[in-house]
Amino acid sequence: MTSFSSNQAGSLPKANDVLYMPGWSYCYRLISAPFCRIHYLRCQGHLVAAPSDSPDHVAYLMQPLGGDRVDHLLLRTF
Repeated sequence: MTSFSSNQAGSLPKANDVLYMPGWSYCYRLISAPFCRIHYLRCQGHLVAAPSDSPDHVAYLMQPLGGDRVDHLLLRTF
């Protein structure tokens, strides 16, 4: 997991940024803005939504450059 400091202006990656980390097989392009994943559950018969990521995490969708596969990236902020 990669960590980014959220207290520095503009420190989180944005859509269309290209990322490469040592050990990765490809460079990846972020194809989404940061988002919090939501899961749905039933509580006393009612459908409710709740965040599935903790407040110190942010999720992205990313794609290998020149590829079609879409992967999920979860970053921890601090």
